[in-house]
Amino acid sequence: IDSCWYTLDLGVTNTTLAGCANTTIDVSEGDNNLIIYTKDTEGEEVSDSASFSVAVGAPTIVLNSPIDVYFNNGVGIEFSYTPTDIDLDSCWLFGDFDGEFRLNQTDNSPVSGSVNIFTLDLNDGAYLWNIGCNDSVGNSAVNGNKTFYVDTINPILSLSEPIGTKTSRTGISLSFSISDASPLTCYYNITTSIGTDVVNNIEIENCLDTNFDVSADGDYIIYLWTVDSAGNLNSTDSGFSVDTSTPASPPSSG
Repeated sequence: IDSCWYTLDLGVTNTTLAGCANTTIDVSEGDNNLIIYTKDTEGEEVSDSASFSVAVGAPTIVLNSPIDVYFNNGVGIEFSYTPTDIDLDSCWLFGDFDGEFRLNQTDNSPVSGSVNIFTLDLNDGAYLWNIGCNDSVGNSAVNGNKTFYVDTINPILSLSEPIGTKTSRTGISLSFSISDASPLTCYYNITTSIGTDVVNNIEIENCLDTNFDVSADGDYIIYLWTVDSAGNLNSTDSGFSVDTSTPASPPSSG
């Protein structure tokens, strides 16, 4: 035997084996292909090859969704995650879907490096979920708990002011009550009684009572609506009038 060498990259890099003796090598994690060569003094060359995989450490897991979102439909909620491991074995969905945080489902054939999905139907509520995975050599990992919400119910909305006739064009009270399980956004429009726009899409800060002005006497309609973080809507309206004319003083008695 004249010389021996090996390559891990199809001959781009060749490493000589001193004295054609056994040795150890460093390789990267994942799939590897080793080809070893030997040549005698007559120039005759032979080779052999072996493919192998190296797995170091536990799987990595990325939770994609749902994270801090609100659903207005609890049917078919998808729990999306991306696990990565050279010898990924199985993954599990954990959650407090029935009030206790525990194992809910297992996938015995997850795909490494790709989006994987568990699916579940849920009632209204706030939920925690997480994913755990293991590999074929017993390494396991879990991610951090994530939160999401299911809210299928429209907000409850009641408008109490303005109604009747107002004697001032300024500081007209807009008073209402509202409740919902999710954060809310509120808006109002004002039109004349024949539909001419006066005020368009004014957002009400923190959905609290406020007041507004109009520029002329007349008959008006105010439209109030709200939308929660899950997209559920409710609306109501009220008619009112503004009359700032001063009544004539009655004649004095003589």
